[in-house]
Amino acid sequence: MPALLAYERFYDQAMTGAFSIKEMNCKAVVVSALVVTVGVASLAYRMYRHDMVTLETFAASYERFNTAIAKGNEGETKGALARLHSIANERISSLTKNDRTAMRTMREIADIAQEECDAHAAGKNSSPLTQKRKDAYVRFETLGKD
Repeated sequence: MPALLAYERFYDQAMTGAFSIKEMNCKAVVVSALVVTVGVASLAYRMYRHDMVTLETFAASYERFNTAIAKGNEGETKGALARLHSIANERISSLTKNDRTAMRTMREIADIAQEECDAHAAGKNSSPLTQKRKDAYVRFETLGKD
């Protein structure tokens, strides 16, 4: 019942114009602050979620490339490499821990994978590049655990 009485009092004040300017400004400030806070929190959550999806997608793309190069299927390898490059070039916000190092490592892995793919296509020994790529991926995996 008290809520109904408060509503009736609010309605009576609104109809008679009995609100004071100070009361109206205080309510407007509180509502505005609440709207801004919700907006900022939503933006931060969205940015963080995008970062997590990007990192998960990169890991899946890496595994796909690793499987494709092990099979020796050139068409699948090139597709996986293109996907790896596209994910490696995405930006990660500063909300993520080690964001700069993660982005740099992702690009490094994609570049080494490109070199490995080129060496494999030319018939050269690509095992040092394979080891270098795997070492870089281990570094990438440990970034999330720090």
